[in-house]
Amino acid sequence: MAQLTLYQFAVSPFCDKVRRILAYKNIPFEVYEWPLAEVPRIAEVNPTGKLPFIEWDGEIIGDSTDIALAVEARVPSPPLLPADPTQRALVLALEDWADESLYFYEMCLRFGDEDFDRNFPKVAGTLPPDVQTMMAPMLRENFKQVTATQGVGRKPKEQLARDVERLFATIEALQQPTGFVVGDKLTLADIAIVCQAECITDSRLGAETLSRHPALRDYFARVDALTHAQRV
Repeated sequence: MAQLTLYQFAVSPFCDKVRRILAYKNIPFEVYEWPLAEVPRIAEVNPTGKLPFIEWDGEIIGDSTDIALAVEARVPSPPLLPADPTQRALVLALEDWADESLYFYEMCLRFGDEDFDRNFPKVAGTLPPDVQTMMAPMLRENFKQVTATQGVGRKPKEQLARDVERLFATIEALQQPTGFVVGDKLTLADIAIVCQAECITDSRLGAETLSRHPALRDYFARVDALTHAQRV
């Protein structure tokens, strides 16, 4: 039996994505929750210095997309990439959209001023209280700087609300014909989108937006059930 360990921050949507992929493929794995205080040490194992990464029979594979493709190559059933080349290309494009666009909305909203205090323990809850107190303002500022540099973090709340409404309506429309965003079966695109979008709903603005989209809520539940989701 192949030995696979996932190194993660449980709160990360990218780590959630990998957990869901492995669960859907029925691949046994162990989880190592990386201590927040030891983030600099990640680069000693994974050259990008980022989580998630997996160790699979001694091989280190980093980046959630690279992990997904490696898993698909080694364990092709049940498939997460369609055989049809056009559908496959669309799945990969939507996965990239989720990872590189939706992600910054979830970061900006989940760890913005309105929701930071509620969500901060999900990031730093394992640290001693005095260390949490010291780190909270630094992490708050880090999230602000990252999202401001990308652009989403410079938008006023009213514009963010319009953006999230448009993004949620887009996802809802994509899944409407078949219950999935590409074809009539679960794909990597569904997993990537739901991981990020559900994190957006872990903010007040996101939760309010979702309340106006019952079909989208049903879609989230459908993907969650298929991927044995354990949200943080």
